[in-house]
Amino acid sequence: MRAIDRAANIHGLRADLVGELSNTIRSARVRDADFMACRAQLAGEVFVSEEREWNCEDPKKRLEWAEATTEALRVLEGKWKIVIICQLFAAKGPLRFSDLEKLIDGINQKMLIQQLKQLEKDGILRRTVYPQVPPKVEYELCDMGYALGPSMQALIEWAEMRRRRAGGDGY
Repeated sequence: MRAIDRAANIHGLRADLVGELSNTIRSARVRDADFMACRAQLAGEVFVSEEREWNCEDPKKRLEWAEATTEALRVLEGKWKIVIICQLFAAKGPLRFSDLEKLIDGINQKMLIQQLKQLEKDGILRRTVYPQVPPKVEYELCDMGYALGPSMQALIEWAEMRRRRAGGDGY
């Protein structure tokens, strides 16, 4: 396959995943917000769904926001992490390693293993190993992974707006 054809294929896959994730999040937005609020309340956390007050007069606060954003982007950086997360959102349940490997065109086993380990370490997904032969391993989003839903929705909406303004697909 020529490099141009492969790039077009990857672009198409990403566009499909973004559309699929966007629809999944849109259809579940209220339900997920209620779920997260209830879960946070049960865990004793305060779940804030209100708008942030952007007090830009405080340089320390601006620095905290920049550091928090940098940390979040570090967790999500890389070519495959967003694709993996999108596949897990779209699946609406656990996926086996082999299923993820089939769904993500162009990723090799080594890279998929590395990305899954990092996402597990960062608390985005949960890995469950079943004691059987052959071994069965499943991956699913955990609370912190599902909490990415509104942020990913906002990024999708931003990307769609950017595409419209660019008068094309924005890439």
